[in-house]
Order: sequence, then structure tokens, then C-alpha cells
Amino acid sequence: MAKYDALLFIDLDGFKQVNDTLGHGVGDDLLKKITWRVSQELRGSDTFSRFGGDEFVVVLPELGATERAENVVSRILLAIAEKVTLAEQEIFITASIGLTFYPQSEILDADQLLRQADQAMYVAKQKGRNRFQYFDTENDKAVRSLHEDQTRIQLGLNRNEFVLFYQPQVNLKSGEVVGAEALIRWQHPERGLVAPRGSYTRKCQYQFLTPQAAQFRRTTGGNTQPLPVDSERTD
Repeated sequence: MAKYDALLFIDLDGFKQVNDTLGHGVGDDLLKKITWRVSQELRGSDTFSRFGGDEFVVVLPELGATERAENVVSRILLAIAEKVTLAEQEIFITASIGLTFYPQSEILDADQLLRQADQAMYVAKQKGRNRFQYFDTENDKAVRSLHEDQTRIQLGLNRNEFVLFYQPQVNLKSGEVVGAEALIRWQHPERGLVAPRGSYTRKCQYQFLTPQAAQFRRTTGGNTQPLPVDSERTD
């Protein structure tokens, strides 16, 4: 069975409120309690460190399956959620944990893995806290691909790489030209004329193409014939 390393990014929920209401001394003691509890759930080969404030990072090396990481994370959540008594006060606190794995299909450095775990932790917070969340690598790739495509499309518009082809619309009974359809195509400098069924038509937002639609009026002297604008058609 393949071995994986797991990286956990832990953020305590509501710790600031404890600091603000009971003081930093109690907050420091609470951190010590939480640190001891979490350390009891880890192996000798695991690494546990305070990242800053109320944030912690755990590295679980050489796991045999993702289910084992999930078991450790679940135990950590339960340990943190147990009642703590400090300064004659009963304190209940929880944690949100982001979880990612190494290796992945892409080559990543430590900073990128931390970013993934941190991002997953914020998703856990958004879902209600006191839980963990796996980092979604496929969704992250899709988001990055969308951003890269939109950036390249905008660059193409700035360089006038998008061109218009005008297709007349004819009344079949009279033979009269009653309008025209503007077909927007991307004349890519390296890929040539990009097929309209390519990914850019799905990922491109309409506002990117409106300047090209406006070009029709300029090139036709303001002709007010009907003008459907289509970036998808193949004929």
C-alpha cells in the first residue's frame, strides 16, 4: 500500500473571545492545555508545532491510507472540544482543521501544502466549525485553470486576437437579407483559429466579448439590422 504524508492546519474556534473576556494569561494556559491534549493523540514520528496565535500545524508521515488520517483528526477534534477549567471558569472551545496530503500529482513545496491545508481549514469554518475538511485538489485545479484562461482571454482581447465573421440571415421566401449573425472567433497566435467548441467558450464570461460585439456597429456604420452574437456556433 502506498504511503502518504498528511498535513493538518488547526485553528481554534472562539479563542479570541477567551482572550478578550478572561485575559491573555488564561488564554496562554488554555493553549498549553490544548497543546498537551493534541500531543497525546499523536505518534512519536508525528510533528506538532504552533504556527502562530491560535494556529497549529501537524505533520503525519507515512500513513497507509487516508482513513487513518481521518481517525487522527477526529480524535484531535474530540480532545480539543473537552471542557477546560481555568481560573474557576469552565471553558469550551472547538477547532477547525484543514487536511491535505503529499505526494500529489503535481510537484508541491512546503509553502504550497500549507496554503492548501489553510484553505481547507477556512472551508471547515465556513461549514460551521468544529470539523475538518479535505483540500479539494480537483476544484483547486479547475479554479486555477479558469483564472489562467480568463487572464489569457483578456490579453487576447487587448491584442485584438478575437475576430468577427458575419453570416447573413436570409428570408427564404423573398431572398432578402434581413440581418446578420456575428460569429466571434479567437485567432490565437500559437493555436490558430480556436474551435468554438473549445474550452474558452465555456469559461469566457460574456463581458469579455461585449467590446467585439460593439465592433459590429463601427464596421457597419451603425447599421441597426438585427445582430445575434454567437461564440459557440460551428457553422
